[in-house]
Amino acid sequence: MEMKVFFNIIVVSFNAGDKLADTLDSILNQTCQDLRIIIKDGDSTDGSVEKISQKYAIGQDGKTSDGQIILVRGKDGGIYDAMNIASDTLQAVENGQEKADCLDYVYFLNCGDRLTDMHVLEKVTQGILSHAAHTDNPLPSICYGDINECRTGQRVASNPVINDFACYRNIPCHQACFYEVSLILQEKFDTQWQVRADYEHFLRCYYRDKAQTFYLPM
Repeated sequence: MEMKVFFNIIVVSFNAGDKLADTLDSILNQTCQDLRIIIKDGDSTDGSVEKISQKYAIGQDGKTSDGQIILVRGKDGGIYDAMNIASDTLQAVENGQEKADCLDYVYFLNCGDRLTDMHVLEKVTQGILSHAAHTDNPLPSICYGDINECRTGQRVASNPVINDFACYRNIPCHQACFYEVSLILQEKFDTQWQVRADYEHFLRCYYRDKAQTFYLPM
């Protein structure tokens, strides 16, 4: 059976206006649709959630009819707590499903961020499958690439090799990283850090969990 890649994309939002719909559009316009979107909203009052619920036909149960979008609403303690809540939701969904011959990844795309073009997930899938075919290492992995900075139009390159120096100076941007699902389910974000908890989380995955990393030059 042919191996597949499945993406669990977590989007957190709070009074995001049109940015929430813009982010969702960039995901749902992808050529690769082997994905699930979990939206964790902090109980927005600006109508943004009602707008996307109507646009994407999200029901009273917080899901689309095909289950591709799951919406979780409620107060949280900030962005990292929201991502943890979304991860808990993912764990509950994962426990009820079996995905044989499937490489399962988690991707965090913050509200207002967009995938560069409609082929991003397709290219990442090809990169992951190529890497999997050439490694015997069963350890959980972090696949990462570069980002485009919208305000400057500049490409922000990631270090092609993760080592001690890279972890000290230049780990990949959080929106450039695709995490093997078990890493996210066992390593939650430490909410004692108000900023850069994603940096501390990456270090934990790399040093404590010995996650293998591989770079996609895209």
